[in-house]
Amino acid sequence: MSKLQNAAYVAWLTSDVWRHWMHIENINGRRRIINYCVCRRFGKVMRMNTTPRMNARGIWSRILVIVGSIAMLAGAVDPMEGSVVILAGSGLVALGAFLGQGERPLIAYRVWVFILILIGVGALWGLSNLGGIGGKSGRSMWWGVLILPYLIGWCMGIWGPGSPRWLLLLGIVVGLWYLVLCGMILKGPARHHGSMSVLPGIIIGTFGLVTIGGCISRLKKPVSAGQ
Repeated sequence: MSKLQNAAYVAWLTSDVWRHWMHIENINGRRRIINYCVCRRFGKVMRMNTTPRMNARGIWSRILVIVGSIAMLAGAVDPMEGSVVILAGSGLVALGAFLGQGERPLIAYRVWVFILILIGVGALWGLSNLGGIGGKSGRSMWWGVLILPYLIGWCMGIWGPGSPRWLLLLGIVVGLWYLVLCGMILKGPARHHGSMSVLPGIIIGTFGLVTIGGCISRLKKPVSAGQ
């Protein structure tokens, strides 16, 4: 009888352990189900909260880039008086690139464009307040080198990476306008005052050609959807 009792006791103990183990597994299973449901609900709420926010950032990014690009084109009609407009436009484009959460190289590129234009425009207005360069100002025309970052930054901003097709086409128009300005300066009275007097016209014409060439080269490359 003792062996039977021992066998019965072992069977009862095994069944009791099995019953407790199944109970624990059921509890853990319910916990996993509850956690899964909570995670799904939480993830759904997060998606509902973040998607509109990200969409809003994308919309604002596109608006800033478009407005800034138009400002850079409009200001280029008169590079002197429109320099402030171009500076503001390049800042809007840089901010739009940042809000769009694009690739870091693109954001860095747009920020550098803004910095170059800022330096050049600052030099332009600083020299203008001091009486300009050349002529009776007493300052050599070579001081104009300080203004070159302004023109370089503008060119980079027009036909740089991420520029939409419409901006490239209008950039070609502005480049042609610069060639017209170059011709007007070279045919004007400045040509009778030495080679240094026609230097601004040569620089404007050069950047006009660079702008046209850069825009055409960028147009030949495949553009992503939405551009």
